[in-house]
Amino acid sequence: MAEHNATTGVLVTTSWFGRASEQFANRNRITLINGAELKQLIKEYLHKDVIPGTSPPKRLRASDNVQTGRPGPVQP
Repeated sequence: MAEHNATTGVLVTTSWFGRASEQFANRNRITLINGAELKQLIKEYLHKDVIPGTSPPKRLRASDNVQTGRPGPVQP
């Protein structure tokens, strides 16, 4: 932060912060936003109900083609 002449910082996570992280943030004027706070902010400002910190969506495979059930591109 000092390198960029910033007076404060914000760190956001979809999880939580440990005690050492909270102490470091307090000493260095960093605002921490954990997953629960992030969820509330998204609901308040974006009107979306989300569940932060869940597993990412599974990757699709060619065999997951729901139109044909066959691997590869969809045939017209």
